[in-house]
Amino acid sequence: MKKLLVIFLTALLSVTSINAQNASDIMERFFSKLDKQTLSLKFSATTTDLKGGNPMTYNGFIELRGEVFHARVWEVEIAYDGKTLYSYNEEVNELTLSYPTQDELQQGNPILLAKAMSELCDARLVAQQPQGMTIVELMPRTAGAGFSRLTIYFEKSTLLPQKILLREDNSTTTLVLQERQWSDKLPDTDIPADKESKPFINDLR
Repeated sequence: MKKLLVIFLTALLSVTSINAQNASDIMERFFSKLDKQTLSLKFSATTTDLKGGNPMTYNGFIELRGEVFHARVWEVEIAYDGKTLYSYNEEVNELTLSYPTQDELQQGNPILLAKAMSELCDARLVAQQPQGMTIVELMPRTAGAGFSRLTIYFEKSTLLPQKILLREDNSTTTLVLQERQWSDKLPDTDIPADKESKPFINDLR
């Protein structure tokens, strides 16, 4: 799940206009905007094993602003309010609370990890653009990044991302993004208050 969040944040480079800017400038402006507004979206992701097997499809959502975020994929829901990291597992009805260390926060906080990963990638605008679309590619400079190529398709008029293609050694993942919007409302990180099932609390603080 953490890896999927990183893919989103490394890829969602939404700004109002690229004009003479390059892809790296777009990324810097995106992270700056993310400190001031909340980005929320729903997604559908399909992963295909290049060695065979049936594709796997799953849905989820994410909302984030600055260091604060709230996300759900499969039966796992996580949130960070700037102090406490909440992780809820629906299958076992367990909620874990912890104060993450700086290292754990970088691994668990998608914004910090995405910033670190984006600094290890070369970003470029694809030369041949389909009508009405802008395409950005990210490629890691060294091995060990977890992917070999990330391709993002934007609506040219708004630069809201429509689709993301992730290429790994043995698989490809296609993410279709829906209900994408910026807002001034902070992400909802109050997971305990949202649960009527009274989950088992594993408090590690």
